Amino acid sequence: MYNEFSKIYNKLVYDIDYDFYVNLIKAEIDKNKIIPKNILELGIGTGNLTERLEFKVDSYFGVDLSQEMLEIASNKLKYKENLTLINLDIADFKIENKFNVAISTLDTINYILDSSRLEEAFRNIYNSLVQKSILIFDINSENKLRKVLGDNCYVYEYGNIFYSWQSFLDKEAEIVDFVLDFFIEENGIYKRITEEQSEKIYSVEYINKLLIDVGFKEISYKDFDTGRDVDENSQRILFTALKE
Repeated sequence: MYNEFSKIYNKLVYDIDYDFYVNLIKAEIDKNKIIPKNILELGIGTGNLTERLEFKVDSYFGVDLSQEMLEIASNKLKYKENLTLINLDIADFKIENKFNVAISTLDTINYILDSSRLEEAFRNIYNSLVQKSILIFDINSENKLRKVLGDNCYVYEYGNIFYSWQSFLDKEAEIVDFVLDFFIEENGIYKRITEEQSEKIYSVEYINKLLIDVGFKEISYKDFDTGRDVDENSQRILFTALKE
């Protein structure tokens, strides 16, 4: 996942309102009276969110499964002090009691296809946090994965990139497989890149239960795209959970 695709990723997220997302994240941190000192970002990707989080901290750890994405992030974020980038599956990340803020956005959680691995990831995150800390993350909603993306095909054109997005819903496994075909024009010649990804459907109730099971408290959630309450049309859901 994310090999050659990482080279064009930033061109394809032009419609994501990172500033709005960052403001919601900051509001959750402020509301819970937490001053960020050591931040853990899981699924840091190319660092688009990171560069907008202008916290002065003692340490900032970014974890991602894609080495190619991390290389882009490293170049983009080289001005940031105390930044450490780690190439690792987020379910395998283990550092005891170091961070007071953990963040994961853009449906990183949905890429964990095994529910037992998701519980392990939440437990590792919980153990990596000090007392009086916060976890903030989002998921693609059931509505988005079942109805908007599931078993649908979309075609896009952006600049010199033409691409199709095909989705295949496995109702039994509750997994959506994506096949993305990119055609990139350079000097009149089109280069094709195919990217395959999969996301697991998780309900709000299930996520809430896992967070409680590993020890998190005061769990809340909202529509990440609007900042309002979640409804049947919500596509991205932002969770906040505390370690007391």
